[in-house]
Amino acid sequence: MRFRTCSIFCVTALLIVGAAQSASVIPQVVLGGGYEFVIILSNKARTPRTFEFRLLEGDDRPWSTPFTVNGAPHIGNIVRVTLGGHCVEKIRLGGDALRVGYLWYPEDFWYGSFVATVTTQFFYEFRRDGDLIDSIEARRGRATWGSNGLAFPVERSLNLNTGLALAPWSPPGGAGNAFAYTLRLFDEEGDQVGLETLTFRGHTALFIDEVFPDLPLEFLGWLSVEVPGGMSSMNHLYVTVLRQELTSNGFQLTGVEPDFGIRAQLP
Repeated sequence: MRFRTCSIFCVTALLIVGAAQSASVIPQVVLGGGYEFVIILSNKARTPRTFEFRLLEGDDRPWSTPFTVNGAPHIGNIVRVTLGGHCVEKIRLGGDALRVGYLWYPEDFWYGSFVATVTTQFFYEFRRDGDLIDSIEARRGRATWGSNGLAFPVERSLNLNTGLALAPWSPPGGAGNAFAYTLRLFDEEGDQVGLETLTFRGHTALFIDEVFPDLPLEFLGWLSVEVPGGMSSMNHLYVTVLRQELTSNGFQLTGVEPDFGIRAQLP
């Protein structure tokens, strides 16, 4: 992917949040070069809870460059946090060099059957010379369950672009083989104008005009992400979408929520 000034898609990361045997994803954690990722944990239970975060890269590889936790250098790729009963903790991850990766933790957040004991908030922040330029809530990604995949709106103009990030569904130690996925692009009239089948080999971040280089400068439409195999397949992706708009101060990011798509019915 080509480097773009002040682009969160230059380097991207993913946060996979474990709950019991399942996991959730918050893509686009960018560390270094002015980017920080903020986690706020609130423990509603009376007893302490411990969280283990693992910074990973690509498809299940440990984070390979130094990073900081609340401004202090951190050794290794695992961060453990113990949160007292009814307590709140704010964790700020940063670094010097821009780096791609994702963050995983297998903590069970559930007390009883349905009541979550821990609430979480996540934010991207970008600073220049110490001044906050942009801050946005980081949303959890969606998984490509079933045969319908995911769909979301996309837009492109001179100062605006839409990007997506993909991360492996498998937890650490469970990375699978490379597999194919399909991107279908539709215009605002509902006509299919692009089709690409790519191979997933690990965490990936792309702007739509990198996938479809012939895209008009002014474009409005929607994109579907499809993975073959249905629910029985282990080859699933976590997907997140961010809309980036250039401003006089730098840029502004907006999260776009992917929804369960309807597989395109070709004539």
